[in-house]
This record gives sequence, structure tokens and C-alpha cells, in this order.
Amino acid sequence: MLTILTNPTIVSVIVMVVLCLLKVNVFLSVLLSALLCAVLGGATPVEGLEVFYSNMGNDNKMVLFLLLLGVLAVTMEKNGVGDALAPRIAKLIGKKIWLFPIALTVLAIIAETFVLVGVSFLLVVIPPLLKLLTDYKVDRRLLVVTTCCGLQIGYCCCPVGYGLAFMGIVQNALAENGLNVTIDQIWKANIVIAIALLISIVSAMFVYKSRDYQSTEQLAEAEKAAATTELPPITFAHIACLLAGIAVVIVQVTTGSMPLAALVMVAILVLTGAIKFKEFDDTLMKGMMSSVYVCLVLMASVAYAATSKAFGQLDSLVAASADVVGGSKLFGAFFMLMLGLFITMGIGSAFSTVPIVSAVLVPLGLQLGMSPAAIIMLVAASGALGDSGSPSSNQTLVPTSAFNIDGQHDHIKDSCIPSFIFVNIPIILVCTVAAMFL
Repeated sequence: MLTILTNPTIVSVIVMVVLCLLKVNVFLSVLLSALLCAVLGGATPVEGLEVFYSNMGNDNKMVLFLLLLGVLAVTMEKNGVGDALAPRIAKLIGKKIWLFPIALTVLAIIAETFVLVGVSFLLVVIPPLLKLLTDYKVDRRLLVVTTCCGLQIGYCCCPVGYGLAFMGIVQNALAENGLNVTIDQIWKANIVIAIALLISIVSAMFVYKSRDYQSTEQLAEAEKAAATTELPPITFAHIACLLAGIAVVIVQVTTGSMPLAALVMVAILVLTGAIKFKEFDDTLMKGMMSSVYVCLVLMASVAYAATSKAFGQLDSLVAASADVVGGSKLFGAFFMLMLGLFITMGIGSAFSTVPIVSAVLVPLGLQLGMSPAAIIMLVAASGALGDSGSPSSNQTLVPTSAFNIDGQHDHIKDSCIPSFIFVNIPIILVCTVAAMFL
């Protein structure tokens, strides 16, 4: 156990989480934790920093996409798209506030499977609706939780799009460690994860019922606007913004290129006049600045993963884990999930975690006599754990960017902690028990 507790990867993740909870800047927390991991792993600070910054550019495609997508959010706000859409949506939804979290869950599943924009869909959907959500006192913490659940149902349980890519990573990781399975086996075993996530959604809806946010207009005024027959006019600029958002989806699905989709979006905004040419530079800079911090932390999380693989002494962590578990299947399942949680909390990506945790989970599961279905589920769940709740995960960073446009949504308190409690805990409990019966 001492070997596990003193492992460079485990220690650095604990330090990173503590720093974030103490309100230290997330990027700086990830950087310091990566440097600590390298030093504890026997490297010099210079060597650790070289590995870190040399790997910060490994996800530039997503970075460019998010930077340019911020331009759409700023343009929508500048052209008053929210003012035009809010009363119409209010009239459609009425008092059925529960439709908001359900709608975001469904959109998140679609974004991981058929549309392939991932969590970045929030940067298109939320900005024009934020005023309406504020007026209706919809708790943004609930929407973060339901979004995370939808995303994880999409990539863990649906063999389409990013889900198929994730299952391919699981399949290859299992094969490399002596367990050959099919994609069909993977999604069926992961139905347990979907059940856990549905429990998460229901639990969060009972806890996060409503929350007051500062607003320039009261709910009564929103209801009055929704009831009147004279709705605010929809202008050509509004339509252009919506077309640009739709173009992002279509271009990415047809070409598979996120940067090209974002460039087409910007071109539509300029050519239609939604962005005045003389204001283009100012709008572009404001849009990019709205996303730059998220991109910077995402780049840091990729760099941390590389640093952990280089200096985190993962081989000794594998050996020590097998000794601690002994022959208990129940404790073994729980330990596997906790190991995945710790690693993903640092890396911030389920896709990057699976190859790491499989090295210990597969041999350990086989040693404990677990079925292939149980091992599949534990590997997938271990990767997903921490994707919600990690300060460096795009599943918390992007929602924070979308919901904090008005400065009323804290990254740690309102994105990380709620998603950690309501997503990770149900997965741990349900999957630990399910491993005994699969």
C-alpha cells in the first residue's frame, strides 16, 4: 500500500486536486503537479518541464476548434440572438423546467455519437439561452451534471462516432493485456454504466431544483414576453448565427475536420454580415479570448498525461496494486475503479486513461476470476471516472466556459465538485456491485 500512496502519479494527482480546491489557478496546478510527478519519478525539474511543454501541442486540432467556436458565442451575444430566442423557447417550454436537463442530456449523447462535436456543443447552445435559464432559476450545476452524464452514455455505451472510437481503444487495450473481445461485447457490458448515469441524472434533479442568479429582468417579465403575441423580430443576423452553428455540425460530420468546420463558421458570419467587416478583428479577439483559458488547460492536461507516462512509475504501481487486492473480487473491483479515478483526475481524459489502467485491471481481473464482461465494464468505467470532476477535463472546462459568460459559475464549486459527486459516486457503487454478478 505504501508503494501505491508514494507513487509519483498518485501523489501528483492528489496535489493537483488539493491545489484546485484551494483556488490555485487550474493551469498552474496541472503544471506544478506534472513537475512534481517528474521530480518524484527521478527526473530533474528541467527534464520534467521539457517533457511537459514539448507535449502541449499534441491536441492542437481541438484547441483551434474551441478558439474559433468562441467567436460564434460572442457574435450571438452581440447580435442579441438570446433576446430573440428566449421568449420563443419560454413559450414552448412554459413551466416545464425539467425539459432543460433532459434536452441537454439528449444533445450530449448525440454530440458524442452522430454529430461528433463533443462537449463543445454547449458553446453554441448555452450562450443564447443563458438569460432564459437565469430568469427561470435553472440550477447550472444540474445542467453540468446532466451534460456529463449524456456525454459518458454516448462514448461508453453507444458504438457510434466517438463511442465507437472509445470502444476501439478499450478493445485494443484489452487485447494488449491478454483479453480479446468484440465491440458487441463492450457496449453490452457497458449498459451497467448507463444505468449508473441515469441514477446520477435523477439524483441531481432532486438536489439541484433551482438557484437564484443575478438578472437584469425578472421571471415575470420573461413570462409576459412569452405570453404576448408580439415576439421580438428575428433578423437576418440571427438567422446567420444559427446557420453558422448548423454549418459547424454539417462540415465536421461530412469532412471529419473540426478546424475546417470552425473556419467555415467564421466565413459564414463574415460573409452574411453577422460580423461587420470593420469589427471583425475585435470580435475575433474577444471570441478567442473567451476560449483561450479552456484551451490552455486542455493543452496542459495532455502534457500532464505524457509526463505521467514518462516519469510516473506505472509499472511499480501495477505490481503494488496486485499485492494490495489479494483475492477479494469485491475489493478488487472497487480498487480498480478508484485507481482509474485517480489517474483520470490527473489526465482529464477517459480516452487517454484506458491504455494506462488496462495494464493493471486486465491481469488483476483475470487473476480474481472475473468474467470478460466484468473486466470490460471496469476498464471502461475506470476510464470514464474522473472525466467528470477533473479540473483539467474538457467535460468540466467547456461547461464552465459556457455557463460562466456572466461570471456566475465557478469552475471548481459549480462544475467539478457537483459532477464528481453525482457522476463518479454512482458509477463506483453500481459498477462495483455489478462486477460481482456479470
